[in-house]
Amino acid sequence: MKGFRGWMMVLAVALLAAGCDGPAEEGEGSVGGEAPVLDDEGEEGSKARAEEELPVAPTPQVEGPAGELAARVFEAHGGQRWPQVEELGFRFVVKEQDEETFAATHDWKVWEGVDRVRWTDEEGVEWDVTVNLDDATAEEASRDGDPIEGEALEIAGKGAYTRWVNDVYWLLMPLKVFDPGVSLGHEGELEREGETLEVLELSFEGVGLTPGDRYLVQVEPESGEVRAWEMHLQGDRPPQLVFWDDYQELGPLRLSVTRNFEGSERQIIFDELRVK
Repeated sequence: MKGFRGWMMVLAVALLAAGCDGPAEEGEGSVGGEAPVLDDEGEEGSKARAEEELPVAPTPQVEGPAGELAARVFEAHGGQRWPQVEELGFRFVVKEQDEETFAATHDWKVWEGVDRVRWTDEEGVEWDVTVNLDDATAEEASRDGDPIEGEALEIAGKGAYTRWVNDVYWLLMPLKVFDPGVSLGHEGELEREGETLEVLELSFEGVGLTPGDRYLVQVEPESGEVRAWEMHLQGDRPPQLVFWDDYQELGPLRLSVTRNFEGSERQIIFDELRVK
């Protein structure tokens, strides 16, 4: 998965296309002492027009069935509207038999390229790290509430960046199908529970933390929504089918917030979601 710089390139293209220079500074775009004037459209019309003028990113064009399916996935989950997301907060939660076994909290300032990540590791150590996503360095961090610096700060930054890469990909994979280094393939159709699904293959050309991974993404062809993915992770681990459930509207995005693992009671849940 690519780093934050690629996301900002998409944002920059969208802002330029919309004729914007980015978020306004405080006080910008207003005239002191003058009340806003509504035009003949009224308040609702003005609101609708403002929504239409929000920045959007063009859907990348990749020829062939795989590119067409990827475009439907990208658009169905809000990929074109990703430049509108200034901040994204969520918890990445792992559950076993309805018991929470791990959680990481993210307060991601998307436009700034910074994420504050809080989690407890396997040894019970509590980490609180603010990481710069351009270079995976920690701006500040604490361990069990105590500030750290030097080599410990460097290690904390890498740990937080790894958490961001993993957790964001689980949540936002549909928005990242056109990332640099991603290879797309169309693996035909399959039938499951009376539904015909198309299969989009995602593989990686030397990018991300685990470039040997491969995903077979099962897509409802009309809506473009992901129903499941079959994970083929690098190493000797067997494939694992994970269902994508519980779709929600989250600001300009539409995302699944529950992952159910086939043949087990394991789940990944996204909660405390906040989109600015």
